[in-house]
Amino acid sequence: MPVKPATRSVLRVIRGLLSYQFTPRVAEALTTPEEEVSVEYSSTGRVRFVRLQGERILTRRAGDGLFSLSLKAASVVLGVEPPPRFRVAVREPEYVSGGVLAVNVDWIDGFLRPGDEVIIVDSEDRLLGVGRLRVPPSMLAGLERGEVVRVRRVVGRGGVEP
Repeated sequence: MPVKPATRSVLRVIRGLLSYQFTPRVAEALTTPEEEVSVEYSSTGRVRFVRLQGERILTRRAGDGLFSLSLKAASVVLGVEPPPRFRVAVREPEYVSGGVLAVNVDWIDGFLRPGDEVIIVDSEDRLLGVGRLRVPPSMLAGLERGEVVRVRRVVGRGGVEP
């Protein structure tokens, strides 16, 4: 479907979802300036992609209706939310590809839940990738193996650097 400029009512819905999923500060940062926000609709008429200045930054997930972040959107979130919010830090960045394993997790935002969108960073809070959390942070202490984050995009591999 064609890309269309976002109307005020559509922006209100997008910001509401982003405020629920992240914070109002993140919602504002990802949808400003308003005149640069455009949307692409699915065949059912729902918002599928959100673009900022022509670049796709958000994808609406079909399963739960929340948003997946692009690398550019993740860098915006890193700029407006202090650590550890929405982050999973890894010890060895070179091993982040298809998934982040339990043994590689340095620290994690304790308020995350399985299925949440997470930003993967190194120990110095530099963006490495984005993905979805698979296990509760409270279980990490007892895990010695297994996938913690299903990685969708990695900086430098499978994505454009921010």
